[in-house]
Amino acid sequence: MRNVIFSIVTATMAIGLFTLQSCEEDNDGSTNQEPTCSITNPSFGDEITQGETVTISVEAEDEDDNLKEVRFYIDGTGVGSSDSFPYNYDWETGDASEGSHTIKAVAEDDEQAEAEDEVEVTVVSGGGGGGGTTGTFTDPRDGQTYETVEIGNQVWFAENLNYETDNSWCYDNDPDNGDTYGRLYNWEAALDACPDGWHLPSDEEWKTLEMELGMSQSEADDDGWRGYDQGEQMKSTSGWNSNGNGTNSSGFSALPGGFRHSDGSFYTLGNIGHWWSATEFSGSYAWFRVLGSGRDQVHRDGSDKAGGYSVRCLKD
Repeated sequence: MRNVIFSIVTATMAIGLFTLQSCEEDNDGSTNQEPTCSITNPSFGDEITQGETVTISVEAEDEDDNLKEVRFYIDGTGVGSSDSFPYNYDWETGDASEGSHTIKAVAEDDEQAEAEDEVEVTVVSGGGGGGGTTGTFTDPRDGQTYETVEIGNQVWFAENLNYETDNSWCYDNDPDNGDTYGRLYNWEAALDACPDGWHLPSDEEWKTLEMELGMSQSEADDDGWRGYDQGEQMKSTSGWNSNGNGTNSSGFSALPGGFRHSDGSFYTLGNIGHWWSATEFSGSYAWFRVLGSGRDQVHRDGSDKAGGYSVRCLKD
């Protein structure tokens, strides 16, 4: 009798063990693979100015192709989630207290397996800097992250666009120049170069920026060199030849990326920056802006659409 009971218990344990093992496997017999999760922006130890909009970017993968979502937490509180690539969340830090904050991301697959990563950042006072509220934007098309700045009621890229399209070039065809100064686009390419939610600014939108910095309406409507120190306010504090740096009080951070002639030659890197507008001047010309190392004003004129100029994106 004891042998019978022992056999039944043994068989029951074996069935239970088989069931347990089966629960650890997918329906096709394969073992579920946990996802991976890594925060790529911001970095551990970054200082964030209070008021910035920080794009939290996560690289998450699942070998089984069953990634369900990525959840975002600030100091242990859930603030958002994303169920499709790119896995980003925009953190508005206007109400964040000064000091240390922990950002955590959790990737979960469809079988509740999870992976997480966290970074610690420091929020510092937003007082004392030039320009308006700053932030970052990560272009989902290629993963490049750009600084942004709010000037008046407009939000601009605070860097030149560096997204590769047809009819765009790095100065002297050197990718290092693209990393520093952005790419140079002909007008047709520039019209569609900015990511979704952003656009190439019109001539009127350039005027809005200039008048926000103190240019009068009549000066803004003029062509040639206009205003008095608006260019100085827009130029970065380094990178311009012949002591031509600006104050960058606007936060626009303009750099002299030069231009590409329609014949393929490049000119004026370090001395002059050229930026397209989305507005036609005539059939083969469009309005553009120029900043120069020897000038504190802003130049407005029309130029051949075949030329290669820099692009600044403006938020829709």
